[in-house]
Amino acid sequence: MIARRVAGGAAWTVAVTLALPAVAQDLSPAIDPWQVGHGILVSNIPLTAEAAQPASPVQTRYRPSAAVSARVAQTLATESEKLARGSGAEMRAMVTSGKPMREFARLAPGLGLARNDAADALAFYLVAQWGVATDYRGRVTRAQMTAVRDQVRAAFPTISGKLPTDAKRQEFAETLINQGVITAGIHEAAVAAGMESRVAELSRMARRGGTRVFGGDPGDFELTDRGLIKR
Repeated sequence: MIARRVAGGAAWTVAVTLALPAVAQDLSPAIDPWQVGHGILVSNIPLTAEAAQPASPVQTRYRPSAAVSARVAQTLATESEKLARGSGAEMRAMVTSGKPMREFARLAPGLGLARNDAADALAFYLVAQWGVATDYRGRVTRAQMTAVRDQVRAAFPTISGKLPTDAKRQEFAETLINQGVITAGIHEAAVAAGMESRVAELSRMARRGGTRVFGGDPGDFELTDRGLIKR
């Protein structure tokens, strides 16, 4: 598990899960982050020193802008709210409060991730999506997250040209961070409350959505010290 209970009200679980992926594509129309993840995982990049270090330096960091953060949050809130089914105010308050981003800031150092790095954000999202899909209840270790981060960094040059500015990298990253923290938080809240039917529902939803990331059943992948590897 990688997030605390950032999502207390489960009434809008479906809305968040369905809406945020579409919004991510709207924010960075030149890139489908889920297809990026798919390419990274299906290729099973070997974690050699050469693979982990691209031949040419690639810019993955960004200088955070409060204006970009506000725009991302408002877009996520507005688009997710359309599917809120009566709990739109709660959803909007959660996303625009900045709580998911603060939770990521708390988690990032222990996982070896930077708070302002697009590649690290994608690695975090991949692990969060996998965790909900497989109902993973263990603790994600720094070594595991570092390995996934290295997988992402090795493949990042293939999309870096489509994220040429700080603003684009921040939009890409913060959309994924919000989704990863919220979905992981909802899963952890359901586990803590003993709501096994809800947990199973979340897993089914994440597995369906995860087919775009993993090229099949996320359960076919294992989180290891070498990254997310197909069994």
